[in-house]
Amino acid sequence: ATTSASACCWRRQTKASRPAAQRAGVDGAGAEADHRARPRPRPPLQPEAIDVKRTAYISLGANQGELLESLNAALESLGSIERSELVAVSPFYMTAPVDAPGPDYLNAVAQLTTELEPYALLLHLLDIELMLGRKRRGMKKNAPRNVDLDLLLVDTLIIQSTPLTLPHPRLHV
Repeated sequence: ATTSASACCWRRQTKASRPAAQRAGVDGAGAEADHRARPRPRPPLQPEAIDVKRTAYISLGANQGELLESLNAALESLGSIERSELVAVSPFYMTAPVDAPGPDYLNAVAQLTTELEPYALLLHLLDIELMLGRKRRGMKKNAPRNVDLDLLLVDTLIIQSTPLTLPHPRLHV
């Protein structure tokens, strides 16, 4: 026995075979029947569009001026970096300067989670140093400073470029 096309449950309904109310869009029925009126599903996010949270470690140091005030101001600024969160801070500790004369440094290390790329994070660190009065032009390498922020690690990334080397070249693991 054969079945008629009208008995088939999956028969495709043509525009002409739809009830008049659906064809005319009366009582909202047309919006449901018209595929163009329905919102289209969004495509899945591409891997590069997903924000990746990374863990970054930043060293803080100062050996000139009000050391404690400088590091606390730097920590406050680190906590306000966009798309980043200050997670933890080590205790403050003193160290002698390396390869330079001058007073001892007050130091700490901060842990951040961030969605920023390492270069963008580095720019924020340089801005904080500048905001807190750090001068780079005309200064000798390893000269005393009121604030020094160094990007030590960002997850397990390895970067070797002119503005940024990760892990930090003087980080002894």
